[in-house]
Amino acid sequence: MYAWIVARLLRTGFRKLSSGDPAPVLNAFAPGARLIFPGEHSWALDSTDHTEIADWFHRFAAYSPQITVTDIVVKGPPWNTRVCSRGSDRIKLPDGRTYENEWCQFARLSWGKLRLDRIYVDTQRVAALDRWLAEAR
Repeated sequence: MYAWIVARLLRTGFRKLSSGDPAPVLNAFAPGARLIFPGEHSWALDSTDHTEIADWFHRFAAYSPQITVTDIVVKGPPWNTRVCSRGSDRIKLPDGRTYENEWCQFARLSWGKLRLDRIYVDTQRVAALDRWLAEAR
């Protein structure tokens, strides 16, 4: 039952993020939680600073990404829960181009609060998104 609840909360968070509302995701972060989004681009982040994490999610949500979740696996007890999710995102850019990427996320939760959120993506596609956004300015 606990795994089902966690998976449902994650799906709700992704749906809200797609509609431009990062609040449910941000509310899930515990104080001192860490977000890791690797790469050599403007989206790269490895931080435990809640303001930096909030800025990252607000920036992402502002593009109204179409997020598709294909898998969520939840393991462990409430005090040490591990979550792996997989999916894709798609962003329509003002110039007509479409950014698409697949991702895998590993997260650790304790009593329903995120302690670690590590997102794996094709970082070259994210770097291309940076270039496209710069060209559109």
